[in-house]
Amino acid sequence: MPNSSINIKNREKLDIEKNKENKWLIAGAEEKSLNQDVQNIINELGNISVEEFVGKGPSSLKDYGLADPFYSITVDIDQGETVSLSFGKIENNLVYTMKNREKMFYRVRRNIIDNLENLYVNKEKKDAAAAKKK
Repeated sequence: MPNSSINIKNREKLDIEKNKENKWLIAGAEEKSLNQDVQNIINELGNISVEEFVGKGPSSLKDYGLADPFYSITVDIDQGETVSLSFGKIENNLVYTMKNREKMFYRVRRNIIDNLENLYVNKEKKDAAAAKKK
């Protein structure tokens, strides 16, 4: 039984869970060898830091690419409590970020986006390889 999960939305929803051996896996995936890609995301989330506080107020979500974010991550913490991060427009290796759909905007390093993209690319490759074996 997983004790935490992360939902990543972009091309498809991926549920990531911690198994009983305390390893992060993509739930339901046939290919289980993406542990390092998942761990890179977990590490990046744990080390995410605000590079620039952009502002709070009536600014349009669209201005920051957050009306329809490139990626959204929802982390289930405990007992029904969740934290959502949305990632929008990328400028100068920083990505506009919003927490819990609050109109408070930050810019963080784009490393988290790169790690998310690597996970999707590697998952697609491994799924294609597994489909060929069938």
